[in-house]
Amino acid sequence: MDKQFENAIKKMDTLSGKAGELQEHVSSLFKKVENTQGTIDGKIDQINKDLEKVMGNFEEESEKLFTDIKSEFDKQKTEGDNSINEITGKVESLQKEYKSKVKDLIKSIDSKSKEILKIYDELAKIKKIEEDAAKTFGKLADEQKEVIVGFKNDTAKLIKAMDIGKIKKIVDSFEDRLLKLEENAHKHTFGGTKV
Repeated sequence: MDKQFENAIKKMDTLSGKAGELQEHVSSLFKKVENTQGTIDGKIDQINKDLEKVMGNFEEESEKLFTDIKSEFDKQKTEGDNSINEITGKVESLQKEYKSKVKDLIKSIDSKSKEILKIYDELAKIKKIEEDAAKTFGKLADEQKEVIVGFKNDTAKLIKAMDIGKIKKIVDSFEDRLLKLEENAHKHTFGGTKV
């Protein structure tokens, strides 16, 4: 029994040694885990710090970018407003100029219309004068024919009563002159009407 007891104690010592080794091994593993955990925690802390830094930078850069965008937008809006004001000014100026030119054109047309009406009035007066002149020349031509006929008749009577040869020459000469005068009078026109 002593041997058994000794074997048991040996086994216990062996187990105890193995348990000590195992404990050292487990302690070593825990230490490694602890170190690894520390490293991981350090890395996580560093990652958190980096993230905070990135987020801080992002917020700063975003705010700056937003400010720049807003500033550019305000600038563009101001330039757009200025452009609109400039264009509006030009349009108003062109409208005023157009209205002025239309007004001048209307005045010019009105003035020309009055001149045209005056010309039509003058043409109507001239036409009336032509008609009156044509009537007057017609009457004069009729009177001239009557005078010629009367003169011929009177001349024929005188010829019978006087020296026929001499008087005939005078009458023929006078008659030729009258015929020429009559022919020439018919060649002249007034307002398109032959007299």
